[in-house]
Amino acid sequence: MSGIGDFLEDIQSWFDDSFKMGAEESSTLPVIYIDSTQLTGNQLENGDILRDMLEEQAPGITQNASSAQLMEIAAFAKHGGPFALTIKDNSLEVCVVNELTGYERDMDSLMQKALGPGLAPFPGFNEHWQHGIGIHEGEHCNQPPTSAAIPFSEQFIEMLGKEAGADDSAYKYFDRRGFEDMAQAWQDFRAINTVFDTAHATNGIAPLNATNEQVFAAQNAGHVLFSKVGYELGISADESKDLFIFEKEKFLETVDKLLDEGKFDPVEGQPLQSPEIKKIIEDFALALDHRVIKTPSPALNNDSAYISSVSPDIDLNEIEGGKPTIVSSMTSDKMEIGGVSANSFFSSHAHPELAQERLEAAQAQTLEQTPVQTQELGSPSESVPASNVMAPANA
Repeated sequence: MSGIGDFLEDIQSWFDDSFKMGAEESSTLPVIYIDSTQLTGNQLENGDILRDMLEEQAPGITQNASSAQLMEIAAFAKHGGPFALTIKDNSLEVCVVNELTGYERDMDSLMQKALGPGLAPFPGFNEHWQHGIGIHEGEHCNQPPTSAAIPFSEQFIEMLGKEAGADDSAYKYFDRRGFEDMAQAWQDFRAINTVFDTAHATNGIAPLNATNEQVFAAQNAGHVLFSKVGYELGISADESKDLFIFEKEKFLETVDKLLDEGKFDPVEGQPLQSPEIKKIIEDFALALDHRVIKTPSPALNNDSAYISSVSPDIDLNEIEGGKPTIVSSMTSDKMEIGGVSANSFFSSHAHPELAQERLEAAQAQTLEQTPVQTQELGSPSESVPASNVMAPANA
């Protein structure tokens, strides 16, 4: 789409539902919607509410649907999040899509609901996310239904391939719009969530072409990951999951350590140590590294670190009291120069003509009433008057 087309699409999204725009853009079938917020009755009542809702949008579409079928769809719509399914009745065929509601319309809320706190906010606007999710669901409308007659293991393989195909359509939308950061964020979300949601473990899977090995890995990678992290830390697998939810940075450090030590390396004859499982865990660690909010490195509290940054052209002794000293208290040791912190000293020395004046002002602000011990660098220990040292941190 051209730049002007993208602009007009964004303007339209201000007035129309972005999720529905995406679904209808992607689907080759007419799309009708379930508004799960209207399913407020009991199970039987919700089946009747759903029938009325669908009939209003596509008259005759539910005439051959049983109450049990509609109650099952209604229950899934109420608790299952966005999904799409096709319904065919004689000559009428439509795609039924469950709408986004509540927190599902905000990507950060959706992510936190799935993965807990501690992850960086998603890039982009929610309208574009809703459009991309709509395209994902609309692509499901184009996929043939999975036969219930085949074994469940084969159903799961087919289902995972379909999810990969729907994700691929969303990635193409993000790529077309130039939203590479959003595409990366979606991939990261999928990679991290794989260990909880095996039905959407789509990273590395070709659209509509999952393999037995990939499905087995998706179903078991979470168990392997949490068990090994738990064993490393002396906690249970369930406690390891809690660690991920509430201390993601520590969890990531442990996973990286185990990867470096080869604890996830493939072992012939051991299906739980396969190349596919290792790949899922490597992708998990990389994605978590992209998304986790990292704790800033603690600021240096030893002022001596600043000495190395002083130009060798500066002679500290040119300023009265310029020789560094260590000031000790009950709780810490700090470096002072000229009776003030090294930080203050070098800040003042940035303007030599004002150095003496600023040092005197700084000294006046740090007058101390309780004597502490100070030791001048390179000289014997001696007691100094309280007026020449900085107050203890807990004074």
